[in-house]
Amino acid sequence: MKLSYPSKLKRAGVICFLGLFAIIFYRYGSQLWIQAVKLWDILPDHQQLKDFILSFGIYSPLAFILVQVVQVVVAPIPGGATEFLGAYLFGVKAGFIYSMIGLTLGSWFAFSTARMFEKWAIEKFVSAQTIKKFDYLVEHEGSSLVFFSS
Repeated sequence: MKLSYPSKLKRAGVICFLGLFAIIFYRYGSQLWIQAVKLWDILPDHQQLKDFILSFGIYSPLAFILVQVVQVVVAPIPGGATEFLGAYLFGVKAGFIYSMIGLTLGSWFAFSTARMFEKWAIEKFVSAQTIKKFDYLVEHEGSSLVFFSS
């Protein structure tokens, strides 16, 4: 299977992002883990989360964007609370912009990761009979019928 140019570019972007993450984690692993656990513990408490984000000083917008990315990727974190917090900390316009940047990056990461593991996950969690059924429907009836039959 030959990849098209945009597909190669997306794959290269995901690989670079994961490589950068691995390098940062290798270099600052224990400190990052401590901060991640601290962030997880303070997420339910809005005042502590506000203090945590503001503790980054001029990098507070980046910390908030990172919280938004994590909020998209880690499903149990409520999005409404973090978006409200952004408006409270940075004002409505800047909070909205920072929130959208974080949500976009988080969505991109989640979808890219899903694309990378889609074949493995389908083979792992969906029976071969169901896969054959949907392959047949797509091949013979078109994708609109698959939408209505699921």
